Amino acid sequence: MKKLLKLIGLSVFALVNVLIWQGVIYARITGTNPTAADALCAGGPSLEVCIDGAANVVPTTNNVGTLGTTSLRWSNVYSNGITAASSVSVGTLTVTNNTVFSKTAIGSAIGAGGIFASTQVLVTSTYQTLQSSGGVVTLVSIPSIATGPAAGLEFASGTFLVLSSTATDAVVFQDEGTLTGSQLQLGAATRSISKYDTLTLIYDATDHFWREIAYGNN
Repeated sequence: MKKLLKLIGLSVFALVNVLIWQGVIYARITGTNPTAADALCAGGPSLEVCIDGAANVVPTTNNVGTLGTTSLRWSNVYSNGITAASSVSVGTLTVTNNTVFSKTAIGSAIGAGGIFASTQVLVTSTYQTLQSSGGVVTLVSIPSIATGPAAGLEFASGTFLVLSSTATDAVVFQDEGTLTGSQLQLGAATRSISKYDTLTLIYDATDHFWREIAYGNN
């Protein structure tokens, strides 16, 4: 009887090992004795997902694993914080508390030394400071000011935006009647924003226009 049980045990052990090597079962526990570094892992080579000794769900290879797919998604994710090293795509964004953006309003144009004629002003806060260099810049981008916080998203009606400048060289915005597609309804054909000037706008999501409320030539 003992020999039979031993034979069965060896057979089961051999079968499990075969399944593991064949890629049917990947689960394993690292280490011979329980430690904080132990992990329960599943997945193929370089694609493993583990639960480590601190109960963190982690991959074994950087920038390889994906949480969910385009067709298989989690219903909801509840988190105290999210840190993303790359871009984030959101279908619908609802913000219930203050949102702080650490990047400049003009994006890459600032890094190049100023704002260019084809640069669209990105809206990351209700007060944004423009920069320009090398003379007056008249924006020809369509629309000249972004109508949403990201691609596929739109600001709500009533969103305010105040533009100002820290540079002597002006940035000139063109009214929709002057530049078709600028999506700006200004109090004049153009508005020039140089150092200390301000242009206050409000967004109308019905017709997708920024409308001028006030202009300060300071």
